[in-house]
Amino acid sequence: MEVAGVEVLDLSPAGCMLEWNGWRLKVEDRVRVSFPRLNNLSASVLWTEENRLALMFAQPLHEAVYDHLVKG
Repeated sequence: MEVAGVEVLDLSPAGCMLEWNGWRLKVEDRVRVSFPRLNNLSASVLWTEENRLALMFAQPLHEAVYDHLVKG
């Protein structure tokens, strides 16, 4: 399933915080996240609150990949 209209509020090598007005996820749900020019990162839901949630990536982002995403 692809979800549009997702806003990344915070990003770290370990995970991210997202905001969107879509379907609800539960803690420990597994998802796949895709950033521009970066395919399908596996992640799990750490917490949810209203229309925000935090994801932890299954594998932390490599420093160069993280820097590229932050600059882009």
